[in-house]
Amino acid sequence: MKQLTIIFSLLLLISCGNDETEKIVENNIEISQETVESSPILFINESSSLDSDSIALKLSEAYGEIMALVGVSNLEVKGSPIAITTDLTMEDMYWEFKAAIPVNYPEGFEVMGRIKTGNTYEGKVVKGVHVGSYEESMNTYSAIEKYIKENELQINGETWEEYIDDPSKVAPEKLRTFIYYPIK
Repeated sequence: MKQLTIIFSLLLLISCGNDETEKIVENNIEISQETVESSPILFINESSSLDSDSIALKLSEAYGEIMALVGVSNLEVKGSPIAITTDLTMEDMYWEFKAAIPVNYPEGFEVMGRIKTGNTYEGKVVKGVHVGSYEESMNTYSAIEKYIKENELQINGETWEEYIDDPSKVAPEKLRTFIYYPIK
């Protein structure tokens, strides 16, 4: 976990503008429908068992690799680190994801090693604001899924988390994580 907090300390946490269309609060979880813009990212495909130490290690290693490239290439970080879920199996307790950082990079920018270039989703989303430790985020996921079902919305792609606060500077019970579900 210490490695992850060091990586977060290195990042410039910049808010990205979103267009809010509706906001509700359910069980102290803020849920809204918004439109998000696509942003260029550098990412690494990763996987982990669902225990917090394994996840923290995988994320910290991936973010460290990305930030090393950002540093030597003099690139500009555009936002908070994110994790895009590509597969999740609760039965096997296994998570596949893209550890990503929004970064401005020039056209034709060449990456090295495991790092890839890409873009985040653009379009409508349901966004939930989770406040608390990462291990307690399942309540927020459940509230978002309930909201989607009750409003007869359709999921349209991969979910992702945006880590707003630096865990080395913010107490676990006050950490903010934005959770996004793309919708049609």
